Amino acid sequence: MKRIYLLFLLTVPLFSCITTIARPEVPEPEQTQESEQISADTQESEQISADTQEAVQESVEATTDIAKEDVQPVVNTNDALNALNRGKDLYAQGKLDEAIQEFNKAIAIDSDMENAYFYRGLAYYGKKDYDRAIADYNEVIRLNPNNTVVYNDRGLAYYNKMDFDRAIADYNQAIKLNSNNAEAYNNRGVAYKNKQDYDRAIADYNEAIRLNPNYADAYYNRGNAYYSKQDYDRAIADYNQAIQLNPNDASAYYNRGNVYRSKQDYDRAIADYNQAIQLNPGNSDVFINRGIAYKNKQDYDRAIADYNEAIRLNPNNAVAYNNRGNAYRNKQDYDRAIADYNQAIRLDPKYTSAYVNRGIVYEDNKNDLNRAIADYEAALKIDPNAANVKQYLDAAKQKRGS
Repeated sequence: MKRIYLLFLLTVPLFSCITTIARPEVPEPEQTQESEQISADTQESEQISADTQEAVQESVEATTDIAKEDVQPVVNTNDALNALNRGKDLYAQGKLDEAIQEFNKAIAIDSDMENAYFYRGLAYYGKKDYDRAIADYNEVIRLNPNNTVVYNDRGLAYYNKMDFDRAIADYNQAIKLNSNNAEAYNNRGVAYKNKQDYDRAIADYNEAIRLNPNYADAYYNRGNAYYSKQDYDRAIADYNQAIQLNPNDASAYYNRGNVYRSKQDYDRAIADYNQAIQLNPGNSDVFINRGIAYKNKQDYDRAIADYNEAIRLNPNNAVAYNNRGNAYRNKQDYDRAIADYNQAIRLDPKYTSAYVNRGIVYEDNKNDLNRAIADYEAALKIDPNAANVKQYLDAAKQKRGS
């Protein structure tokens, strides 16, 4: 199940060695699993219960557990039914392209075979071909307007296309057809969360939990919503419950660690990151954020070790290079810091913070005002509203005498 992990922006203390301007801290970004974006926006891991592979399968099993003998013959019964069943077997094995070929055969024989469209839609969804999945779900709805499962699944496809309003409309219909559909409430909550309508999201998670008190994902997602509202204690309580229900949920440990770090409880944050790494050692994001926690404890060597591991796992991770550069700067190893900022910029030429951080090292630690000014100007060209950079640029130009 794909998750988009919840992150907060931390800051890098910047000490002015030459100028008299009191510099606010420049944001030290955290790496999300989905992108290398550095902004004030938090991006969260949303556990959509019916999402790809295992979750979609749960949705199928929960409300569309169609036994082979239950499929009603329409035209050329044996050929259409055999093709459908072969496709379902291939789908269960993860052979999506071959499954689609069999569903095509079933539909060619019987153009009104609802289950063939449904399973082909699931296969296209598994391939992240959301437009074709939606087209097939449309056919299912045409043939059976009361199929609550397909509205939920079409909502998931719209959600993955970032069309949250259409997703919500489909979840509404799924709930209208089945008011006890906890998954539809949970998924609608995720869509509201992505629209930053946190109160509605929480209301939906509440309902999902009322319908299913053991719904770990709903607790997790409600924790994310509280996290976004900066209600950290409630967020931690929900992550605790999610972990109690699913002790192997690496994301719950990870996000709880982020909350503890936001509360400046770095030791607890590190303990949670350790557990997340034990459960999922291949996630470079956890190493980056544990590195930030170590850096905030001024344990720069451990921070660098974590950034090294993040880079080993993902050599194209610009955030890891930027953050390692900050740690080297704190160790007064300015040449290595600049080398890391250079690499971060090569990987992401629009990485504003990397330009600013490199400019500060050039200005404060290398006394190279020309390069510092060039970096500040580059940052402002990318983001004219970048915090404090205009102030840095003006001070550097004044210091240079221009």
